[in-house]
Amino acid sequence: MAKIIAKLNIRHEAFCREYHKNGFNGLQAYKTVYGGTDKTCVASSARLLTNVNVQAFLQGLKEQANKKYDVTLETIVKELTEIQALAKQAIHGKTGSDYDLNNWIKTQQEMIKLFGLYAPVKQEVDTKITEYKFQTNLDDKDN
Repeated sequence: MAKIIAKLNIRHEAFCREYHKNGFNGLQAYKTVYGGTDKTCVASSARLLTNVNVQAFLQGLKEQANKKYDVTLETIVKELTEIQALAKQAIHGKTGSDYDLNNWIKTQQEMIKLFGLYAPVKQEVDTKITEYKFQTNLDDKDN
């Protein structure tokens, strides 16, 4: 197993492990380790998650989990494709299986979330105003 190298104090490391364990819920992780109100925990966990060493430690935890369970995006897609094929067969009555496909899909979604294989991409938008244009809606009426 790869060693995680990041300089963290005991509580920061505990926060990271709890954050990873609970499916990346910062509020719950912070509350478990430090305690406090929801408002305080949301703000403090957001601030803690911007720490470079915390980010490096979390990345190390993800990599360890991925290696341990040999989970890649490709394996998840392959399994989801198999689920889709089974679902199609079940819909058309071609299978006698009693698999609960909804639970199976939910399990796959949780695995994807757990291993951090899918995350929204942060996009920055330029909101600078470069041109001002004024327009009037007054009609020139000759009375």
